[in-house]
Amino acid sequence: MKRIPWPTRLTVRGLMVVVAIIGLVIGIGVEGQRRRERYVRLARQHAIIREDLHKFLMIIPPADSVQFFGDRQAIADRVGYHGRMKMKYENAARHPWFPVEPDPPEPDE
Repeated sequence: MKRIPWPTRLTVRGLMVVVAIIGLVIGIGVEGQRRRERYVRLARQHAIIREDLHKFLMIIPPADSVQFFGDRQAIADRVGYHGRMKMKYENAARHPWFPVEPDPPEPDE
């Protein structure tokens, strides 16, 4: 039976390089998963806030909203803001390896 030769010699240095590469790949995967989970959590938070504000906007009659909570348009602006933040973080969760821009300031109340 003919023995198939290894293309290169397996040395301690070579094993160290292989272990370092495997560790790097695993580390990148773990960090990507952590970022994805964080972005999913942020998207859910913005979705909840948006839904609550939207319900509030639908419950309060137009005449009462100015008296109790200021301009309806300001509330609608906040609904839009949290909707955009939800979409931003859902996209970031799908692509956690891309950088994410800082959040713009929330609209004034």
